[in-house]
Amino acid sequence: MTDTQPAGEHHTGSLDLTGEGNAPEVSDALIAKMELAYWAAQEGEPVTNRCTAGMRAALTAAYSAIRQQVAEEIAARAEAMANEFQTTALDHRERSGDKETRKQQMHWRTAVAYRNKADGAWAVAAEIRCSGGTA
Repeated sequence: MTDTQPAGEHHTGSLDLTGEGNAPEVSDALIAKMELAYWAAQEGEPVTNRCTAGMRAALTAAYSAIRQQVAEEIAARAEAMANEFQTTALDHRERSGDKETRKQQMHWRTAVAYRNKADGAWAVAAEIRCSGGTA
């Protein structure tokens, strides 16, 4: 077991979260259909199948970008948790000293447990980023 994450395990992610390339393809005609459906619903009129099909197409186009954004947020949180676990593990490892006393041995076991938690959280973050949020 090492004090830091092994090289190559840390996944930096490859998602473009600036909005470049993630924007769904939505035409002016599709936007007009969505506006029509919105105003029809506001006035209590039934929404036509043509309008709902347009809204469904726009949401379908946006779904992939939304799923990737949510996946990246979850991965970032898992990575933050892993870093917190690693900090705790290092703190307990320092307290474990030469592991001669019972208290030092307990600190060592706690350090190992937190390092295992950190490894698990890093693995979750990497898996989420690799899958891009797909199930």
